[in-house]
Amino acid sequence: MDKPSGGSDFTGAADNLSGRRHIWLCADDYGISAAVNVAIRDLVVRRRLNAASVMVVAPSFHRSEAHALEGLNTGTARVAIGLHLTLTAPFRPLSIPPLWCRRSCVALVTMRW
Repeated sequence: MDKPSGGSDFTGAADNLSGRRHIWLCADDYGISAAVNVAIRDLVVRRRLNAASVMVVAPSFHRSEAHALEGLNTGTARVAIGLHLTLTAPFRPLSIPPLWCRRSCVALVTMRW
């Protein structure tokens, strides 16, 4: 099983011994808006979500939002944090793609839908 940032496992020892299965509920698009960020953090605190993917190029993702999400894992791991790879508009690439990827990746990223 994957471990959330912070390195702690989500399953307790009793759950592992009993053979219980776990469902991962992942909220997508953390960073797309302030309201979405607040809602995702609220659902994590209420134990309705246990994972979130972050759009780091989104308009409402700042260092303070990263700290707020990571802060939910202080003491006890509550949320696995992943990266939402964003290849479509309206977000632009943050850097020039690697040489091996320039033709195909640039065509994909700059494609108008």
